[in-house]
Amino acid sequence: MDLHQFSPSQQEAISNVLGALQRGQKKVAISMPVGTGKITVMLAILQEYLKFQNEATPGHVLVLTGSKLLQMQIAERLHPGPVVLELSDLVEQDDHSASQILVLNIQWLYRDRNMAALRTAMPSPTLILYDSLPSASPLVKQMLAQYENAIHLQATNDTELDGLFGDPVFIYALRKAIEDKFFVPIHVKKAAITNSLGIESAAELTSHSASAKEVQAYLESAVSFLLKEINGEKTIVYCPTISLTEDLKSIINQQVGKAHYAVSMTTTANAKTPSDELRAYKSEAEPVIICTVSLNPLAADLPCTRHVAVFHKTDDISVVQSMLIPALRPFPDKQHLQVLDFVGMHDLFRELGAEEETADEKPDAGVQSVPSEDEYFTKSVIHFRDKKDIEGVMGVNELSAELAEIIQIMPPEQGSMIGIFGKWGRGKSFLLEETWKKLKTTERFERVDFHAWKFQDTPASWAYLYECLADVYLEPIGWFWPWTKLRHVWRQALLNFKRKGVLPLIKFLTIVSAGIIGILLSQNLLGTYEMQLQGGLKWIGLSFPVLVFLYTLLTTMKKEYSVKAKDLFLKYSTRHSYKEHLGLQAEIQKETIKLLKTWIPKRKVGKKKILLLVEDLDRCQEAKIIQIIDSLRVLLEEPQIAQRIIIVTAVDERILKMAIKLKYQSLVDLDKQDANYEKNINLIVKEHIDKLFISGLKLGPLSAFEADDFFSALTKQDRPSKPLKALAVLLMQEQVRNFARYSQEIQQNTYDDPGDPQGYDYYDEPEPDYAIDYLDNSDLLPESTESPTERVFIDLRIDSLSIDEIDILRVSVTKFTAPTPRQLRIFYYRYLIAKNLLIRRYAQLHRNNVWQKKNNCRTLADLIVAYTLHEKENVLTEHLDIALKDDSDFQYVKLVRETVVAKIDYCEVLKVLSIVIAY
Repeated sequence: MDLHQFSPSQQEAISNVLGALQRGQKKVAISMPVGTGKITVMLAILQEYLKFQNEATPGHVLVLTGSKLLQMQIAERLHPGPVVLELSDLVEQDDHSASQILVLNIQWLYRDRNMAALRTAMPSPTLILYDSLPSASPLVKQMLAQYENAIHLQATNDTELDGLFGDPVFIYALRKAIEDKFFVPIHVKKAAITNSLGIESAAELTSHSASAKEVQAYLESAVSFLLKEINGEKTIVYCPTISLTEDLKSIINQQVGKAHYAVSMTTTANAKTPSDELRAYKSEAEPVIICTVSLNPLAADLPCTRHVAVFHKTDDISVVQSMLIPALRPFPDKQHLQVLDFVGMHDLFRELGAEEETADEKPDAGVQSVPSEDEYFTKSVIHFRDKKDIEGVMGVNELSAELAEIIQIMPPEQGSMIGIFGKWGRGKSFLLEETWKKLKTTERFERVDFHAWKFQDTPASWAYLYECLADVYLEPIGWFWPWTKLRHVWRQALLNFKRKGVLPLIKFLTIVSAGIIGILLSQNLLGTYEMQLQGGLKWIGLSFPVLVFLYTLLTTMKKEYSVKAKDLFLKYSTRHSYKEHLGLQAEIQKETIKLLKTWIPKRKVGKKKILLLVEDLDRCQEAKIIQIIDSLRVLLEEPQIAQRIIIVTAVDERILKMAIKLKYQSLVDLDKQDANYEKNINLIVKEHIDKLFISGLKLGPLSAFEADDFFSALTKQDRPSKPLKALAVLLMQEQVRNFARYSQEIQQNTYDDPGDPQGYDYYDEPEPDYAIDYLDNSDLLPESTESPTERVFIDLRIDSLSIDEIDILRVSVTKFTAPTPRQLRIFYYRYLIAKNLLIRRYAQLHRNNVWQKKNNCRTLADLIVAYTLHEKENVLTEHLDIALKDDSDFQYVKLVRETVVAKIDYCEVLKVLSIVIAY
């Protein structure tokens, strides 16, 4: 079982229970407050138990719940699976080939005939789970006695257990749940009611000595105090009796002057059903106050509740806890739950982890509070950073070090390359850069970059490769211009010496030297032999015709006889060759060899090498990919090249595999009907890649923590230099926030009495399984430009991102599935642009920009992720059209679970996202 999907407290509960079962313990109990995942823990234990049980000796499992709604909820979460809700649905299995799970409402078992039917249908269950049932119930004791050989697992909300199931293996106190952020903190304030009748506490209201007049006077004073404290915020009032509940409701409505400001859950006189009242309480302006005797009729979680007033005194801490839990869930802008203690139970509240309020810091009703500037995220400068400037994370330093070591020890094997594989944007180029940084320090390597997609035809790609090598060979190095120029000229001369040889230069120097010597000698010879030359000229004149005749004779003889002799010699002494017909590719290869020999002469072979980094191969056409990569292999087949060059290729292996399949498609088309066709073609692809690469590294999908490392490095310059929280902490807080939105399970009833004294079913329909999140809505700002509120809301300051804002983005990043670094950069820039556009837009509308607030910002980031990943074309435009045509003032946010916001704000954010998310 992967325990990482559970909160730490749930992990501990699961581990402790499974450990107890492995030790052979038959009775096991855990205690967890409602809302902390008790059912989640129980079902996880059940699934793990069934996993091993079915492998051994399968048997039936019985799950007992306290209500029909819980029965349906558990059955739904077990679906699909061997779960049934009625005895008649159990399948008779003589061989017990598989376990079956029977989920029953315990109230159904109060009839003797039903208990007998259970014994007949399921005589020996191997495991019985009790969800939120008090062990003091006679029926629980009967089950323990009847099925003494079964394993009994009790998951209860009670804080004080009677030991019937032994010592609990796990107790999760409410105080700890508050510390873990499952619930908001509790602040308790003692209600100081002054009256002249001597009643100091609501606990005295039910005493026989209190007259009706005294009770009425006290209640009127208490309601005045209550209304001032709650300041129009949602409140639950717990009363000791039904009559007192009705009295409180009437007094509240009378003092407020509204008929539906407060409602009671103890009568059916109202036109609305209890379920209707609860829905109105959670989603509408009224009712503001719910008055009730106990928690049971609420049947749901009420996170919008910010105050609980207690007029019902009890010594049972479990009852006190059950009063508070429905109101303890987190809610937007809800910092804590205020408990107004009218009965003096502050000791019990303190035991549950409550803090005592000593001063009234609430603002008067009607006074507009100025929001803190820290509550709003400011406009941000957008820095489009080069990926080379981002700090290496995700283990890239270790990986680049290993790759650098492989390159250094790579033997000069012919036709072998190193491959770096990974999806587009995964960071292959970044890894090559980090590897080069390490190789550069050795001074053994010269780097040459080859971008394969620029010239994809074979002759052109070879010519481009030669130019890439030549450019680096002749590249100026250093800052002193004369030296770099001299170096360039020298290297060019060496290359040309290698290409043309030294004979043409020797001929040229010989002719020039002869000319210079002739000029110098002629001046002396002309003076000394002037007289002798005059006689000599006469002989030259006579001998000239003779010389011409002899030359003509010799030329004729040469033409006749020397050609035949030369051909005969060459025929037996030279090799026949067709090199002149090999074409441009052969010429380029020959020139490349000359270049490499000049660059790395024989004495430096093994000491110096050229690192050829091939990128963008997967941007080429599929047919061209294999041509280019085969050309590189041909290049390495030349031993003199293989000794001097190492090729490292970065490519998306998905594109490469498709290119190889395309190459061999015609060879295997005839075998498509073969059952092993897919296996054969994949085998061919694998073998072909093995022939191309002697070694390779694949950059796989990023885990959530690797993505977080990269995102933290990406935003490092855009945030304060404070240490960030660990991602695990942020995910835990997000998990708690989400868990807190799941519907509460129904609190325990008095199971000994299956009848309903009120005469109606409070649980006539299930509550939504996820609490609605109501986002903050914008308002028009005051007309005065001097308003302090306006100075906060219309804030075009440019500042760094806050730590809270970064944390929100980090959590949103985890919602990507195997993201690449490029996707994370795109998400980050989209968020910054969207935020800045919304700030400008709301300033123009003269409204407070609620998308700068923390809760709305979280939704904004989640929307960017959701629409980025959405596969449907134009879905964002469709959602905007639907929102514009909807006449509702408040709308559900698409793609974000159970979230509601004002129409104007929803439309504005969709308009901006349709601009920012261009594709």
